[in-house]
Amino acid sequence: MCAQVERNRRNMINNYIDELRILVPANRDSPSTHYVRNDDSRPKHAVLSETIDCVLALRQSVAVAADKITEMRKEHEDEVNALKDQITLLNGVLKRQQSGQWK
Repeated sequence: MCAQVERNRRNMINNYIDELRILVPANRDSPSTHYVRNDDSRPKHAVLSETIDCVLALRQSVAVAADKITEMRKEHEDEVNALKDQITLLNGVLKRQQSGQWK
């Protein structure tokens, strides 16, 4: 029974590594893949290492994008506030017109 449980555990791990092998592109510059001719034969350690590299690169990209968004928001904050003030003013004019104060 224990052997079957262990076999199932290994199969599950191998299935996850196979999924990563499909999802994560091979890093052709990696020393662990210098002998690999296609992605299907990448060793497990290479798949895991490249997955880590990919996740770190994605985190860095997200951080750069978030910084750029923050910078853009700051650049346009005054314009947005001016537009909000204009909307408030125009809403006040519209309410006065609708209430009959401006005929």
